[in-house]
Amino acid sequence: ADVDVSPRIALIHKLNDNHTIRIGVSRAIRTPFMFEQNGNVTHSQDVTSGGAPFGTLTDVVYFPANNLETEKITSYEIGYYGKFLNNNLLVNTRIFQDSLKELIDAPSDPDPTGLDNVDGEAFIFDNMHATTVRGIEAELDYQIARSSRIVASGAILDISSDDPVFIGKSREYEESAPDYSLSILAMHDFNEKYSASAGFYYVSDMAWMDANNQTDINNQPHPGVRNTDGYEILDLRLARNFRIGGETGSVSIVLKNLLDDYSDYDAVQNSPAPVVIQNLLAFIEFKLKIR
Repeated sequence: ADVDVSPRIALIHKLNDNHTIRIGVSRAIRTPFMFEQNGNVTHSQDVTSGGAPFGTLTDVVYFPANNLETEKITSYEIGYYGKFLNNNLLVNTRIFQDSLKELIDAPSDPDPTGLDNVDGEAFIFDNMHATTVRGIEAELDYQIARSSRIVASGAILDISSDDPVFIGKSREYEESAPDYSLSILAMHDFNEKYSASAGFYYVSDMAWMDANNQTDINNQPHPGVRNTDGYEILDLRLARNFRIGGETGSVSIVLKNLLDDYSDYDAVQNSPAPVVIQNLLAFIEFKLKIR
């Protein structure tokens, strides 16, 4: 039987009390699940003439091409963790590369070969794709005062795909994550009873792979469409703490999506995939801690 190993090794070096660097390499796998490895789903239909059957048409809906390999991801990272301003400002950042290989897909084959008595198309599972993700992530945690804090994080991604055959699918991998993302969370305690927080989030445009066409109207490979536009989100929360006997709790007013309506999932034109619209949402949140 095949043996899959998922090792991880990291070197962490503390330059001094305030500065630490780390270098790490790891490998993870995803074993094909039973349906990908052994699935064989067929649909048969009798063909009739004048009500009398004279033959049977068979469609193979899903079929494994061979003994599938495990999907593999190898990750490399160089990270830094720093403390500044008397430990009130914490910085955590890393540069990384994730190499994904043997990615499993099931493209449609309208004329499958080697399958007996198959009259229609088949979706054949096989290890078909390889993708590399490179990026930078950073987080800043700033304790302005005992009652105020700001946490900001962001990421920059670049995805490339090595796929000489399925050009459309390669483009889908490359567009399948936002290039830029940012979040800022600000928190403030006015006193022991009242506190407030605000969160701002930005995500750049991307393309959901299950909503991206493979070909255009001329049946040519699609160049890749970023079918979900970038969006910005602003959330606010105002909370009041209270005591009931010996128990503590809080009641909060939460306002979400205070900026323009946005969609975090869009389909390309003529696709049956849904469009999910997020708009203004307000609710009251009640929490009670019981010991």
